[in-house]
Amino acid sequence: MKKITLFIFTIFTTIITAQSISIGTSNLFSDGPNATWVRVITLTTVSDGAASQAAQTLEINITNLPAGAQYRVYKTTANGSDFFGNATDLVEGSNTITVSAVSFDRTVKIQFNDDTVEFDSLNFNGENLYPGESSANEECIGTSNLFSDGPNATWVRVITLTTVSDGAASQAAQTLEINITNLPAGAQYRVYKTTANGSDFFGNAIDLVEGSNTITVSAVNFDRTVKIQFDSGDVCFSSLSVNGENLFPGDSGTVDDCIGTSNLFSGGPNATWVRVITLTTVSDGAASQAAQTLEINITNLPAGAQYRVYKTTANGSDFFGNATDLVEGSNTITVSAVNFNRTVKIQFDNGDVCFSSLSINGTALGLDDLSFSDIMIYPNPATDKIYVEGAQYIKSIKIYSILGSLEKEVFNTNQVDISEISTGIHLIKVDNGTVFTKRIIKQ
Repeated sequence: MKKITLFIFTIFTTIITAQSISIGTSNLFSDGPNATWVRVITLTTVSDGAASQAAQTLEINITNLPAGAQYRVYKTTANGSDFFGNATDLVEGSNTITVSAVSFDRTVKIQFNDDTVEFDSLNFNGENLYPGESSANEECIGTSNLFSDGPNATWVRVITLTTVSDGAASQAAQTLEINITNLPAGAQYRVYKTTANGSDFFGNAIDLVEGSNTITVSAVNFDRTVKIQFDSGDVCFSSLSVNGENLFPGDSGTVDDCIGTSNLFSGGPNATWVRVITLTTVSDGAASQAAQTLEINITNLPAGAQYRVYKTTANGSDFFGNATDLVEGSNTITVSAVNFNRTVKIQFDNGDVCFSSLSINGTALGLDDLSFSDIMIYPNPATDKIYVEGAQYIKSIKIYSILGSLEKEVFNTNQVDISEISTGIHLIKVDNGTVFTKRIIKQ
């Protein structure tokens, strides 16, 4: 069964395809100051100090240009006053907006008058914010968040492959594959694991080699913790996987997810309709009245797999549509607009339906949005609370184990207490209308 975790890790260093997104839905942009200038992107602020004095350049490749779409520059002056540049027409294709250097600290923003402008690439001062770099990067054990501090001055960094809390999955063979690109002289690793009675076991120190290293810890018949310890943080690597799942730099191929395991879906109402995805609810107000569209590209279709629409009527009653066959490839399910607030869900009769892409009302889900340069998760590593900064209107924060099981969920807050979850690598998923996922380390 394909795992969502591989799908998640892909976002940090590679892209699957360069998809267009709109200024109105991208979290690179925030709400503008008024009804004319509806969306804004911040290039620098006074708090950036001397860096804010440098020239600021935004490059955006526009793929859908509504008639009359314009931008203007906002910046603060030497005395802290506001300055607004002239409204300037955007063009389809490449747009380069440069704000000249100054000799004082300042804020610079670019404002847009139409949130339906769509783009497939965005670059700020030479850094790709969307869709991101596709080249393989290099990380070092001493700075990578895949590793945490080791137990002593000899074994300085450690990566957790599994813990007792993973249950039966921890009993399986555990394999770390790492391709080392920089190897300090004498650098070594050793295996740490717990025994059947819960005692600590430390393996022999073993030399690392430049290039491919495969470290396998054999299967057992009891729950246990397995970690790999390293004696040098200066070991650098270009790829790393645990049990076949690429943690760095990710897999550039198309990765499927299945309805039965995807956290985009929840349990259905009965044994026939086993999984369901919610498109809108009454609490969404007027937005729930609009047409609701689910697009899903199915890559594995069990024989006879079907869906049906569930929605509430004007008087709040339940309505169930006819069972409809799914097809392999692209499926578009549209529920027409109404003039009352309602709930709309799509129910599925088979959890083994797998898909490579999914979107609701034009917003891609599952292929997590890559445009989250403004969002910060801290501290990381952490021991008790983790905070999310830079994301507005957070609906939920979920913490998952490396194996994809939900460990904690909080709602309508920017912080989550992780003191009770196990140490090691976890995933944090922030949902504020678009999903942002990142690796975290619990110490």
